[in-house]
Amino acid sequence: SVCQDSDDFMWFGTNNGLNRYDGQEFVVFKNDPYDPFSISSDKVQALTEAGDFLCVLTRQLDLYDRQTRHFYRLPQTLALFQAEHSKLVAQSDTCIWALAYRNPDYSLYRISWPKNLVDLLHKGTDISSVVRIEQVLQNLKINEIAPAPDRKILWMVSGQKLYAFDPISGDLSFKTDLPP
Repeated sequence: SVCQDSDDFMWFGTNNGLNRYDGQEFVVFKNDPYDPFSISSDKVQALTEAGDFLCVLTRQLDLYDRQTRHFYRLPQTLALFQAEHSKLVAQSDTCIWALAYRNPDYSLYRISWPKNLVDLLHKGTDISSVVRIEQVLQNLKINEIAPAPDRKILWMVSGQKLYAFDPISGDLSFKTDLPP
């Protein structure tokens, strides 16, 4: 997985850690079992930037705070992402979409948090009650997701079909067949 953040760092998620590139050198982030603020696993499946955080999907979702250089783990996501394929995209500074495929199931989750989450994390607050995780779709074989530029629609490709998902109403509508 690859992501460029708002500070112009390039991030590369690999099976051997998370790598940040500044145009000159790499900084490698790896799991340290003795450091609760290290990345939760060296196998990185997906990345996206959302507000204060780089969202990193390993075996669970980690939120990387670039100010403190801490990874904050969301253990409530652990069971959701034991997947063969996953993707993350940002909806806003406080909301991401997570696509998980675990044969034969496909699921789409909306994960959101309050604007002050970084302050709560810095204070050591238990955030399990303020991070909201909801499964919005399942069993639709989704190959790809991408938010529209205005972030009001989430585009989805399923096989050779294009769908539009309205996150407000929850409506999923077929738009067209894709060319072969």
